[in-house]
Amino acid sequence: LLRFIPRTVKPNTVTCIRLALTPFVVLLVVRGFFVSGTILFCIAALTDVIDGAMARTRNQITDLGKLLDPIADKLLICSLMVPLVALAVNPSLAFFIVVLEGCFLIGGFVRFQRGVILQANWWGKIKFNFQVLGIFLLLINAVVPFAGLVPAAVLSFCLALGFGLVSLATQGF
Repeated sequence: LLRFIPRTVKPNTVTCIRLALTPFVVLLVVRGFFVSGTILFCIAALTDVIDGAMARTRNQITDLGKLLDPIADKLLICSLMVPLVALAVNPSLAFFIVVLEGCFLIGGFVRFQRGVILQANWWGKIKFNFQVLGIFLLLINAVVPFAGLVPAAVLSFCLALGFGLVSLATQGF
């Protein structure tokens, strides 16, 4: 896939695309356009894979990217917590996910103030993937209701919380 992306396109540009897509994903989901919302969400989530692969393989890892990428991830995930998780599944689960993401942002800000910018660790990447899977399952369930999708999404979010706590503990403040 990276072969088709010109070298003039930088990873931070792809991250900015994710940031720009997020409000449209939320708008589509809130308005009940779940098929379009699911497609756009998948595209937005895929940009996380693309920008990371571009940065690593093209040796284009930057401090700006280390800051923007997790912010874009958190905005995409947290903006869908209310319309999908809090209202349709469990408000407490949405609350804990948003609080955990807030802890990551606060930790990142504290480290930034100290002059330290860390890349996401593998635990955090696994967390994000479980969050994406959970949201994807809820979006699919909104299009084609199936009894097993919501419990699978809840399990995915619980795993995301677990990996998130490990990530937070290993990176610390």
